[in-house]
Amino acid sequence: MRPARRARRVLLAAALAGACAATLAFAAAPPGRSPGDDRLPGSNVRQSELPLRFSLPVPPGLPEPLRVQHPYPPLDPAHLVRLRRALDLRSGGMPARARDSLQALADELPHHPLVVGELAATEVALGDDRAAATLLSRERSVLRDSLLGAHDLAGALERTGKPRDAIRVALEAWTASPAEASWASGVLLHLAPLDPRGTTEALRAASTRQPWRGDFARGLAFLLARQGDPASAVRALGAAE
Repeated sequence: MRPARRARRVLLAAALAGACAATLAFAAAPPGRSPGDDRLPGSNVRQSELPLRFSLPVPPGLPEPLRVQHPYPPLDPAHLVRLRRALDLRSGGMPARARDSLQALADELPHHPLVVGELAATEVALGDDRAAATLLSRERSVLRDSLLGAHDLAGALERTGKPRDAIRVALEAWTASPAEASWASGVLLHLAPLDPRGTTEALRAASTRQPWRGDFARGLAFLLARQGDPASAVRALGAAE
């Protein structure tokens, strides 16, 4: 390759990586648009045409609203008090007692996302990533919810030596909600060195299945540029256009 051509490709890769990083951030937190315009960045597809991300209402003192794909009924006041006490036990350095309380609550309220999410976080606090992964995998399947506990599950799978499964969970969450683009793309970039080809092909497949999702195309282009393949990155962006 001629020196001039090689230099142009190096500059293109650097520019592309920076542009893709910026557009991924834009997809995660788009700037203000005109009223009623909820189109995805770089696309004519409206956000309302894709699955939504819901947040369950929680009272003061509980963690931030849980990311879920479907709305669920709120807990009654008595159960909320018990859930808050369990959280206090966990944050106060008594996760074993918190787990006992939460398991009793789960017996009364099976498959409720708030209980499931807090129980999984407690298992992680206890250092039992396998238990957290088993719990979340089962409940996500039962509830058909790709957002429920995705962050905790991906972390638990990575720590238990299952990076491919962690990548799959991140992509499932990203597919369910474009709002997960920033977190999910970070997981993929973090784990890609462990399985470069598998990560690339998984993201390519997601982009192919939903060609209107510009956030997938930009994520794929950024990943390819990071892997030193600017030509493929340009083709990925071209296909999205």
